[in-house]
Amino acid sequence: MEIVKKTLVICLIISLATTIYYYAAGLGYIPQLILGDFSFFDIFSAVNAIFWLFDNFLGLCILIGLVQILIKKEFTVMPIFKVPIYSILILKLSWFFMSLLITDDRIGFFNVPSEGAWIFWISHVYSTAICVLGIVYFTYERKHAAQKDVKEVSKMARFINLFLDNMFVTCLVISHISILKDFDNVLKSVLVYNDNFIWFMLLYRFIYYLVLELSFGQTLGKLHNNSYVAYENNRVKSIVLRTFCRWIPFDALSFFTEEGWHDKFSKTTVVKTTES
Repeated sequence: MEIVKKTLVICLIISLATTIYYYAAGLGYIPQLILGDFSFFDIFSAVNAIFWLFDNFLGLCILIGLVQILIKKEFTVMPIFKVPIYSILILKLSWFFMSLLITDDRIGFFNVPSEGAWIFWISHVYSTAICVLGIVYFTYERKHAAQKDVKEVSKMARFINLFLDNMFVTCLVISHISILKDFDNVLKSVLVYNDNFIWFMLLYRFIYYLVLELSFGQTLGKLHNNSYVAYENNRVKSIVLRTFCRWIPFDALSFFTEEGWHDKFSKTTVVKTTES
């Protein structure tokens, strides 16, 4: 596991280094809103600006983690690395899904840009490695972690988790819909596809929760208090059922009762260690 751990950190370093090089070489895209140009302001440009800031925030998280490594003099996976690892996994998977819908040859998961082709392939390799190694490492850590006392998180903490997760998924959906509007895709012939993105939101929330809770037991929203999903029965069956239950109408409102539906029906709950 030491090799996995060190390779994962090296891939994160490469990720940060290539991002810095990309902007230094003038290849990086900077949204017009960030540059102060509000002449074409709309919801799509605002979300693109938010994602640009988020992408740079991920680089900052990696940088902070590297500083922590230097301070502790221990070449290991720091807790703050969870943010970029989880984000890279869900962003990469969602973009792959998007590329399956797009029929335009100008854009896609494996479309090589005219400039910086070698960076494109390097980013594909290290981002895939980060996803795979991250799942392997945190699965190992979960199975071999020392037993600790846990407690259920409060309703307010659950609400904050939900708010942060929905903010991320909503921005992701709006960003991808803006791409679908600009390029030919298989959905243009489907009558149900329109400016209402509710169905798209439902699908992306399903992918988001299923992938992250299966892989790590956590979502990005749960990182603010380091809470995670605890389950009574088989982990995979519990998480799959839990995720399907999120589609039940008014599931979120059920948490105003003693126990929320996607907890109750899947026999899961969200907890954190008493040390957190």
